[in-house]
Amino acid sequence: MGITITYTYGTAHNVSDTNPAHVTSCDRYRLPLVGTIAPGNPGYEDMVEMLRENGHDTRPEGYGLIFLESEEFSATYFGSIEQIEQYKRENVDGKATFDASQGVIRPVAPRQGLG
Repeated sequence: MGITITYTYGTAHNVSDTNPAHVTSCDRYRLPLVGTIAPGNPGYEDMVEMLRENGHDTRPEGYGLIFLESEEFSATYFGSIEQIEQYKRENVDGKATFDASQGVIRPVAPRQGLG
């Protein structure tokens, strides 16, 4: 049985069944950074190693990245470069959505970030 709580700005956040102080996801995110990273970029090998440890290193050409944040939860979406470039083209008016099932979302530990 999942638990959902709503924060100040009305965003529903899902919390752990065993630890209601641990937010696991939310219904809506801000997307402060949308971009791509390819082999040779600083931090790329460290990022790939983290993905490899979890069985998600599947894109040798590089990754499209979207940083997701809310009041209580942060994560990074790793998808294809093509998907992210399409999202950027379609989001000119700020109303585009993307299919997160095409990639993988990894929670970002508080104060850890990527890199």
